[in-house]
Amino acid sequence: MTSNSCNNKNVALSIWALEEIGDSSETLETATTWLINSRTMFASDISGQWLIQFISDEAGTCKLINNGIPKNQTLTLNPDTNDYVPWIKVEKEEMITPTNNNLKIDCSSLTAPPTLSLINKKTASNSKIVDYFIKEEKTNQKIVDIQLGIPCWGPTYRSTCDSEITAYVLLALNKRNKNPDPTWLKERPSLTALQNAILYELTSQSSYLTALETTQATSGYWASSNIHTTSLVNSLIPDSETKNKSSTFIKNQRDSTGCWPKHFCTVKSTAAAIYALGSSTTTTTPDPGDKTILTDCDQKCRDLNGCICPSDCTQTTINNGNTCEGENGDDEPPIGSPCVTPDLCDGQMDAFSMCQDIPGDDCPIPGSVACDYDDICDAAEDGSCLDCDGKPCSTSSGADGTWDFNTGNCEATGGTGGDGGGTDGTGGTDGGAGGSDEDEKSRALFWFLMLIALLLAGGGGAFLAYKKGLIKFKKDTKGKGIAAYTPKLSTKPSSPYKPRTHPRTRKSPVKKFLDKELDRSMDELDKLLKK
Repeated sequence: MTSNSCNNKNVALSIWALEEIGDSSETLETATTWLINSRTMFASDISGQWLIQFISDEAGTCKLINNGIPKNQTLTLNPDTNDYVPWIKVEKEEMITPTNNNLKIDCSSLTAPPTLSLINKKTASNSKIVDYFIKEEKTNQKIVDIQLGIPCWGPTYRSTCDSEITAYVLLALNKRNKNPDPTWLKERPSLTALQNAILYELTSQSSYLTALETTQATSGYWASSNIHTTSLVNSLIPDSETKNKSSTFIKNQRDSTGCWPKHFCTVKSTAAAIYALGSSTTTTTPDPGDKTILTDCDQKCRDLNGCICPSDCTQTTINNGNTCEGENGDDEPPIGSPCVTPDLCDGQMDAFSMCQDIPGDDCPIPGSVACDYDDICDAAEDGSCLDCDGKPCSTSSGADGTWDFNTGNCEATGGTGGDGGGTDGTGGTDGGAGGSDEDEKSRALFWFLMLIALLLAGGGGAFLAYKKGLIKFKKDTKGKGIAAYTPKLSTKPSSPYKPRTHPRTRKSPVKKFLDKELDRSMDELDKLLKK
């Protein structure tokens, strides 16, 4: 591995997998050495006793150099025929200072470069427990630079430290018996369930197991029912009620097709679940001449696995993806029936009861966030994806938060409000109490503007009606004001009662005109008759 562009987490998982299958190739050893050296020194640390181990077939000497003092220490190599490789003690008082802990080892006098390891011996406080931490390993180099400090790991070679990456690397190196130093991870202010499990594996301290017991859900899972995380935690803790609860949860999440989790199967989750449950979920393919008789007739049986149906079923063999009762022998939707995919697109059920997207309908929209349901919150995913639920993010104000699948936003942690999240935790959708205040202000402004608009509309309508004569205002044509009130001092003498008569109705101008014309016509007719 001459390139330093590798991903530390992927290398750690590969080392873990190769170690589990008993690989002893040179590739595994090379990858392990590369991973140790890909660390970043978080802080200087000169405490404890420092030792150097050389593996070489020839005798000779090397020089330990501190250019900052400057000081030299001669390191003598004496190969032992019994394969015993002694550790050489670094003269700490002479070679190491609090302000200068970068050293150089020069073995240029040797014919072939040795393999060397830098080891830190520490005794735990208030106890007699001694730990030996391998801080650095070098191969095929005659002149090397070493650092004394607290190591941690980031996504790539010597990048910014990351808690999740460091946890995976520590576990992989521990599987290789490299005794990595977990000091940096132990000092983190908050630990996830998987990080607690890994630290328990490395240190056997009961406090980490207690933290797992208190954070386990009633159903038995950790991290928002995440199968991958729950399975890995299950594989790292000892037999207990906590482990039994998580095992039951994992078994219940198995899909009828044999993968994990139900309806959203991924290779990653399935591999973790099988690793956690071990042989309890391991199936073997019988020889063609000795086929296994199934006793559960309502489960799917594939002829690829070399199995046949029970004798009490109507069929002796089945097609791939069917039960012994035929295509509709179970309660699952038939093949081709309509369904909705996890991306909320139209789909059709396949032979394995999985909803497959119908191509050519522009759903999901090209360029939109695509959720791959692999239990990893990728850079292209956000809070709308189940993979990111509960994962850390940054709000638009820069505050730490976690993705909330229910809202799709990056919700600030530990506060009463904050900015909503967008893609990669920097989105621009307001959320929390801060967003509620903005909504209240917007609604108040809206109703104020509506009131102004109604007043303007009412005034304009009244003016228009007045101009068209629909509304008339009574005026005092004599220009007189209202007479002042005069109190009544005396009353008129009563007069005899007279019945009230109706006033004579005044003819309208039209009727008066018609009557006049009618009288004139009658006069003209009378004159004609007299002739």
